[in-house]
Amino acid sequence: MSEEVDKKEKKKQGPIRTGAVVPFIVFVGLVVVFNIFLLDTTIKKTIEIVGQEINGAEVNVKKVESSFSDLKIKVSGIQFTDKSNPKNNAFEIGNISFKLLWDALLRGKFVIDLAKVGDIRLNTERKRVGFVVPPKPESEKESKAEAETKKALKKVSKEFEGNVFGDIAGVLGGGSTGDVSQNVSENLESKKKFEALSAKVKTKEKELSEQFKSLPSKDDLNKLKERFNKIKWKDLGNLVKAPGILKEADKVNKDLNKSLKSYNKLNKNLNSSIKEIDKDYKEAESYISKDIASVQKRMNLPTLDQESIAKTLFGPEVLDKLEKVKKYQKIAQKYMPPKKEKAKVVSTPRKKGRDYQFGKPNAYPMFWLKLAEIDSKNDQGSVIGKIENVTNDQIVTGKLTTAQAKADFPGLEMRNIDVKMTIDHREKATADLVGEIGSMKVKDKALSKSKDTKFVIKESNVNTKFSGRFDADKAKLKIDNDFKDLVYDVDASSNAMKEVLNDVARKTKVLTLDAKVTGKWSSLAFDIKSNLAQAIENSVRSLISEKITAAQNRIKSQIESQISSARSSVDKQVNQLKSTFNKQLDDAKRQVKKVENDFKKKKKKAEKDAKKNLKNPFKGIKL
Repeated sequence: MSEEVDKKEKKKQGPIRTGAVVPFIVFVGLVVVFNIFLLDTTIKKTIEIVGQEINGAEVNVKKVESSFSDLKIKVSGIQFTDKSNPKNNAFEIGNISFKLLWDALLRGKFVIDLAKVGDIRLNTERKRVGFVVPPKPESEKESKAEAETKKALKKVSKEFEGNVFGDIAGVLGGGSTGDVSQNVSENLESKKKFEALSAKVKTKEKELSEQFKSLPSKDDLNKLKERFNKIKWKDLGNLVKAPGILKEADKVNKDLNKSLKSYNKLNKNLNSSIKEIDKDYKEAESYISKDIASVQKRMNLPTLDQESIAKTLFGPEVLDKLEKVKKYQKIAQKYMPPKKEKAKVVSTPRKKGRDYQFGKPNAYPMFWLKLAEIDSKNDQGSVIGKIENVTNDQIVTGKLTTAQAKADFPGLEMRNIDVKMTIDHREKATADLVGEIGSMKVKDKALSKSKDTKFVIKESNVNTKFSGRFDADKAKLKIDNDFKDLVYDVDASSNAMKEVLNDVARKTKVLTLDAKVTGKWSSLAFDIKSNLAQAIENSVRSLISEKITAAQNRIKSQIESQISSARSSVDKQVNQLKSTFNKQLDDAKRQVKKVENDFKKKKKKAEKDAKKNLKNPFKGIKL
């Protein structure tokens, strides 16, 4: 009876499985609702947040339109705030349109075959002041390399500080060559170095004295002589007695060599200590010139060295470009990490087999923009170019990220721009950059602007060529600038300085600036040359060179006076250490050598006599 009831209650399964259909309908409904109400907002916010992190200032998106059916997306009115002038946009992109690939999206990947970028504008006015991201506090998790780079760039920045024209004006007016003693501090670095070296010499002297105490004494050497003299060398020709004599001679020889080695070891330690002290002494002396340069800087005493003038005038500008490169390089490494080293697998021997290779058809990285075409024409000018293979994983795509663009903005007076870039993050993050700006208008570029002097490039057309290669460890940058059609604005509080400035302006109708930066990020070498530096030197050398030389001599004399006591103390200690220990060691080694030579002579004579006695090998043997 119960079986019949069960059969009635159990229904037949129809062609549609309602248990599976209902969850699918709910899922599709949620996706559609998300697409209608949230997708556009999500894309908009993502572009703004990521863009702000990369740009370092506020990024705004006017509108996002998406079509779920064919995965088409159009982004309009992307504004990138200018960090240095938040009232304006550094640039603005009118529209970007692209289409995602369904097969990639179904695998959780975002792949774009083609994106089109149009209506690019530079330096546009914003409706409201943009937000600028404040500098991040120094992170405790900062890598050692990043910390060293930051420290090195900060040090270079301080070296580039100064006002060449202002310092020259000060010397001409007599202000920079006054009382030297007020600017020479008691805490001179060279003085500290000599004081530290004095303490080090005392320590070395103590260590060497202890080592001398452990050496064989005169009594020890006399005992070796006694043992040596007790050997019955005349019996060496006796076959019975010879082994015992040779054995005892070998013991004495070993003890003698041991003594000699201990002296040689101490001699080596002494020479090493002297070499180390001499090296530290030279380093301490090198700090004298650094102290002199520091005092000169504190007194605003200008240098007439062309390279130093060029670095002071243009170094901060070159350094600013490098710091920007480093910032964007760090961002690129975050979103395009290079290949990580795999742990080595220990393989075990196996029998010969057959190798099979399996390909990866249609493999996609997490994100891949295959091609972005740039075609922008508006009242400002035009930009034509392309960006290829932007991805978070170049290993999967097997392709480098490249970008090239040609632009011309007559309205902004920026003409014939040509830029190419290649990014290779497969093994090591590397970027190559090369480009040229045919002509760019520069206005109100102040090289000196103070109450005493004003030297401003009021207007000029600049041609710029640049190339560079950058990776995580090293940087190489070359910039060549030619300023033409120059119009200067010069003025000074004194007639003498005004004449100098006018003379410099007359000598530089065309201004050149050539900069090279090479080396590791932690120790970059800057080579900056400019004909402006040469013109400045030529214009002022005859006027102020005598005053500068006199001031430099007073500074040097003052510093030498400050450190004389510490240096003479070190000189005395070093000379005493060298003479005392060298003499003691030489005397001791001479004694050991004498014992060694006596030993060798007597042994040689005994061996010679023994050979004669061997003519009667049974002499002394009783039968």
